[in-house]
Amino acid sequence: MNHLIHELLPPKGDGMRWSNSDPITGQAAWFDLKVNIEKAPNQSGPTEPQFPKQKRAKTSPTNVEYGKEWTK
Repeated sequence: MNHLIHELLPPKGDGMRWSNSDPITGQAAWFDLKVNIEKAPNQSGPTEPQFPKQKRAKTSPTNVEYGKEWTK
């Protein structure tokens, strides 16, 4: 749902639009966002957004060592 959540909050009485993020860390503040989800009417055609297919990796690693230090 990140593509649906705006990075600015709605304007307040003073016309200012504040960032929709934590003032200390800068992390996006979607965790406390209230949303209403409704079933869309039947439509013909593709859903949105559409993304191109990702290409398959040409090779795969034979020896994966990421996280090895945590298995001891």
